[in-house]
Amino acid sequence: MFSPLSYQQLKSLSSLRNKIMNDWNGYCQRCSKETNCHSMSFLNEQLCCMECLDEEKDHPKFQQAKAEELRQVKAGNLNYKGLLHDNS
Repeated sequence: MFSPLSYQQLKSLSSLRNKIMNDWNGYCQRCSKETNCHSMSFLNEQLCCMECLDEEKDHPKFQQAKAEELRQVKAGNLNYKGLLHDNS
């Protein structure tokens, strides 16, 4: 069961939603294929088509990235950029 979200967490979720809506142009940010269906990668902040997300599951660090994202969310970090996020 989830506990109620704080104001800051709701604000972070709203910010994430806006990023997803503003950054999506109809093309996968990984393979550049046009698609109507997308989601955010567990590895970084790319918005990817479902085919790329299926392939992502084979990445050697996928399970680690998924577990770390869950840990970050549980800790209240709703702006986690992903295990393989480029900090440059």
